[in-house]
Amino acid sequence: MRIVLDNCTLIDGAGSAPVEGARVVVEGQRIAEVGRTGHGISAGAGIRVLDLSGKTVLPGFFDMHVHSTSHVLDEEPPPGASPQVTEWLNDPDHLIYTRAIGNVQRALRAGVTSLRDCGGPRAITIWLRDAINQGLLEGPRMWVAGQPVTTTAGHLNFFGQVADTRDEVVKAVRRQVQVGADFIKVCATGGAMTRGSNRARAQYTAEELKALVEDAHRLRRTVAAHTLCTEGMRNVVEAGCDTIEHCYWYGPEEREYPLDEGVARELVAKGLYVSPVIGAGDHAGYLASQCPVTVSDDPHETSRRGNDFYQVIRRSYGSFIRTKESELHFANLRRIRELGAQFIVGSDAGAGMTRFQDMWLCIAVFVASLGFTIVEGVQAATQTSAKALKVDKDLGTVEVGKLADLVVVRGNPVAEGVWCLREVDVVIKDGRIVLDQGIPVQAIRGHGPADSVIRKA
Repeated sequence: MRIVLDNCTLIDGAGSAPVEGARVVVEGQRIAEVGRTGHGISAGAGIRVLDLSGKTVLPGFFDMHVHSTSHVLDEEPPPGASPQVTEWLNDPDHLIYTRAIGNVQRALRAGVTSLRDCGGPRAITIWLRDAINQGLLEGPRMWVAGQPVTTTAGHLNFFGQVADTRDEVVKAVRRQVQVGADFIKVCATGGAMTRGSNRARAQYTAEELKALVEDAHRLRRTVAAHTLCTEGMRNVVEAGCDTIEHCYWYGPEEREYPLDEGVARELVAKGLYVSPVIGAGDHAGYLASQCPVTVSDDPHETSRRGNDFYQVIRRSYGSFIRTKESELHFANLRRIRELGAQFIVGSDAGAGMTRFQDMWLCIAVFVASLGFTIVEGVQAATQTSAKALKVDKDLGTVEVGKLADLVVVRGNPVAEGVWCLREVDVVIKDGRIVLDQGIPVQAIRGHGPADSVIRKA
């Protein structure tokens, strides 16, 4: 099948300015042509032409931090409550697996063709990845950590991969690789979701983390480090963890402190990636005080209570982004970027009230709070994320020869506003149209050829 995306605006993911009047030709699984609309092409046997006037083509997005086995809350939980942890502990595997299918398919419908799952129970995300790769389910490309490595009483210890010494962390890496993990997630500090863990202190020494990183790299796996405090930042940077998740600089009082300039410079010098993890609180702040237009939720995505989800998070968290602590956190991130750090985009979807279909809000916060242009925000969510996963040879930009993972949105986000990224009309993964006008072609394969229900974009 040949697919011609004609008369579109193109944002290629490589940082180039948008090109109007562009044409992208997909042949099989890969991109065959990228150029200007020129001579006419007629639809015929084996050729599908989409006239995309007034629409923009981009590379498929990467969400570099999700927890796909969790259900998204539709209201703020009571203080101290953690209903998602309760579900992880008590729900049977078949229910958790089914929930994860729905989550990753929501992400795919929002243009996320690649996602990185940063931790879940047992091997459930590995099963899901394998089912998608074998064509049993429709879903985004997945890179999964399986169970995160953590300490006794440490963050996410309820997932079970507990390691307390240098030898134990090495063994934990090997166990995860043996069961099929694509990368290693390590909890270098405590976290908010785990009672009793300490967000203001490191869980591992630099030497223990070095042993973990060395063995992961020996086994050709990268390392993602959950890090919320300055002590933890020093250790993960010294150890050379490939991506730093959250990147907070908490001090003893569990609040943000000014960054350690020396550690930040070392982070840049080592080429480590910063993954700020832009969740529901940041989304709510953008919607409440930074977005120049009023955005309502898609009526098909209303919460189980029938509420407009964006109104709910604005009410629950809208003031969060204007607190002194949040402002200092974003100032620290801007300083790291000024020093030359590479940023990737992750949402923490599945944690709290952060949804899988709101990648556009992560890019919006990059623009509004971190000083990215829209083109740079898209690049962080595509090319730079592909580089962090070491798959940029095949993914991340709209270039001839690369795999055809593409998204079509209504309007031009650069000319009209970043919220255009929310209006996804078409998603192409691996050269196949998997969504058209918001309606998935096939949720589960095996019910006839995918092209049979594709409609004009």
